[in-house]
Amino acid sequence: MALSVRPEEFSIERSDLLLFQMGKVGSSALAAAALDHGINCFHCHSLDYDSEAARLSRLFHREPNQILSALELRFLTKHTTLNMLIRWHKTNAASAGRKVKVISLTRDPVTRHVSHLLQRFDIRSLASWYRVVTGLSVVTDQDLTRAVTELWCQLARLVLESKPSVDFAKAYARGHAAAMSMSPPQPYLAQCFAQTVGPLGWFDQQFRPVFDLDIRDMPELAKGDIARRELTFADILVVRYEDLTRHLGAMAHFLGISSLELPPVNVTQKKAHAQTILAAARAFDATDLGRDFARELRESDYGRACGYDKLSNHS
Repeated sequence: MALSVRPEEFSIERSDLLLFQMGKVGSSALAAAALDHGINCFHCHSLDYDSEAARLSRLFHREPNQILSALELRFLTKHTTLNMLIRWHKTNAASAGRKVKVISLTRDPVTRHVSHLLQRFDIRSLASWYRVVTGLSVVTDQDLTRAVTELWCQLARLVLESKPSVDFAKAYARGHAAAMSMSPPQPYLAQCFAQTVGPLGWFDQQFRPVFDLDIRDMPELAKGDIARRELTFADILVVRYEDLTRHLGAMAHFLGISSLELPPVNVTQKKAHAQTILAAARAFDATDLGRDFARELRESDYGRACGYDKLSNHS
């Protein structure tokens, strides 16, 4: 049995909804709304064998840590079970009313990389890196602003040099190699680089192998912020997160419910150091380096497929 957001509400009699996307991207509110309407709702970011095999390999080779191991095993179980759910639907194509429904919300890669930093923010890791590269400490909010800005400046230069807008796979490898060839090597910067450019390849690496759909072949997504595809075993809806509220009616129709309301909750704003980091992001975005960085991310295949390249062209 697959793991839903609220497992106690799972029922074989209900229809299945999979929130399959590159990150959280409003998933908690959407999952809660779906469950409230009697829909089995599941959420994950990975369904492919290679990702889960790598997760299992890390478990076998890292230092023993009960908490981390429990978390990794939870993800491994969840993703493996959901992979089985999708394969079951593929093998046992049901009637139109029982097909699995899949919603994937996209995200502007520029705002997404700031949001991800806040979601996973570890001031100790940032402070340690900042001390290595500058010899300075992070004590005050002003220090934090300088540290985050320095991180983004170095990250932006890596992105611009690696050019994910030209070739994502080569850029991913080139940026990681560049960070690790610095003196001393910069594993923290390499990790931040991977977290920033990684989502640009998510649809190719995760979505397309499962559903045999290429986001580049959905021109209506770039034009109208929403795209729908019907397969023999699944109905697919891809929506730009930034335009989510505008398409709640279409999403309700897709789910077969009368209406869909999402609570206006911005969890990111409540994270530790959020206001300091968001202010630093606004200041960085206004610089020439910040604008070039944004343009490079948005002009990737993913950015163009979703219409995010227009944001840089109009700024």
